[in-house]
Amino acid sequence: MVRKETLMVNQIMSPFQKKKKTAASKPSKKTNQKSSASSDDDSSEVDDAELARKLQKQEQRPSRRAAKSAKPAKREKREGGPKKPGTSTYSRPCQLSPELADIMGTDKMARSEVVKNMWRIVKERNLKDPSDGRYHICDDQLRNVFGKKRVQTFGMMKYLKEHIFDLKT
Repeated sequence: MVRKETLMVNQIMSPFQKKKKTAASKPSKKTNQKSSASSDDDSSEVDDAELARKLQKQEQRPSRRAAKSAKPAKREKREGGPKKPGTSTYSRPCQLSPELADIMGTDKMARSEVVKNMWRIVKERNLKDPSDGRYHICDDQLRNVFGKKRVQTFGMMKYLKEHIFDLKT
């Protein structure tokens, strides 16, 4: 008969009242939890210290991704001596056109040296365009090579390649 009465009471009670009733029945557990919380604090401190030690070990230990594999053995040097300088296409001496040779002062020069000297000439003659620093303004001598009044400094090789010829070897 007790069951029927509790069922009837539960049906009559509003949800708000049910919450009060369940809250009233649980405080005994909460008080138990509060009393055990002080003991949990001690164990959590121990757990925190243990966790900190584990994390410290992981930081000190190199990760698997960062682990380097064994270095490959060094290749033996080719027989025939050291590599000769100036063997790449860019550093090999080339024949210059008469207009470019007049500016450079020589008729044979590597492409890399031509570009270096052109930069030097632009700086020495103060040919940088004041309105846009990416360009340089050509004087009469440079206008013979570039064919334009104003040229992009980083794009000058596009115009210089017409004045540089590979030497036949």
